[in-house]
Amino acid sequence: MKLLEYQKLENFLIENQSIRYGAYVCSCGYAYFIEPCGLPYEESDCPNCGKRIGGINHNLIERKGHYRVFINEAQKNNVKNKINGILLNEYKKLIENELKFKKGFIQISSLNYINNDNNVRNLSLISYRFLNFIYFSIVFINKLLNNINEEEEKNYCHSEKTSFELMIIDWKKIRELLEIKQIKNIQIFMNLLIPKLFDIINKEENFDTNQKREIFENKINTIINEIINDYKNLSEEYLKINQSNIDSNPYQKILTETIFNLPEKDYPYFKYFTVPTYPNLKDLQKIVDDKKNKNEKYPVLTNYLNVLNNKKIKLLEYLTKINEFEMYLINTYSYKISREDAKKKS
Repeated sequence: MKLLEYQKLENFLIENQSIRYGAYVCSCGYAYFIEPCGLPYEESDCPNCGKRIGGINHNLIERKGHYRVFINEAQKNNVKNKINGILLNEYKKLIENELKFKKGFIQISSLNYINNDNNVRNLSLISYRFLNFIYFSIVFINKLLNNINEEEEKNYCHSEKTSFELMIIDWKKIRELLEIKQIKNIQIFMNLLIPKLFDIINKEENFDTNQKREIFENKINTIINEIINDYKNLSEEYLKINQSNIDSNPYQKILTETIFNLPEKDYPYFKYFTVPTYPNLKDLQKIVDDKKNKNEKYPVLTNYLNVLNNKKIKLLEYLTKINEFEMYLINTYSYKISREDAKKKS
């Protein structure tokens, strides 16, 4: 909550830098504002925690954490009344230090969540996004199963956005981050990561200390970095196993074909819960074979597929070396020896 309220404070102070506009914060983090003089003239109950806020006769109720927040030193010095005040940047540091040791899921604004491109504690940005994606996926599934209602979903998401909207945000961010690492297929990466990730999560106890949380986060970073560094080999092996499973299981093949025929308009989320298949040479061959006049429409591709399994085609790999040898012979012997001598040398 405090991060959300801080955003309100910051926006208000940027737009209203005159001392006639007062920005205040309750000890619970709730932000409130006083106009037209900027100083407290009445008391009320905080709508968040119930403690008294405001004040009378321009005197703020004194309580630890109950401040008037100033955007800079100049604004603070312009207020002649003695008041418990704090600068905006100082208040931000207090919140950040407090959150470092806070347990549980921390609420932030959607804008900050979308635009956050910084590491969170020791977690890399990829690790952070993956953990959030898993968390919001669990909330989303429970919402679909009617295990939780809309109000409970909001409480679990700690955001004005739905769990599915937050999943999409994370998915896009993960895809962007992996593309920077030259990883184009996020589905394969996810399928390589999830079993290892869940294995770590299932073995962990509750994080009741910062040290335990740090150990867990370091494990997450390690397995993600391992997959990134060895992605090429791991993805090739994964594709082989995946295709083998589909080819060897007729029921799975039938199910896969059925899934592809489901209209996305009627089943928009179904694709997120299926076993993925990936394009291969057999698929390409079938697509081309099904086309009429394939020789006319796709002459190069058709001929390539026709000779692909021909052993003679493999001899083409020596073509560049043959060319190099021919160029050497031409440069060395052209117009320098007779045909008869050339025959003897060859």
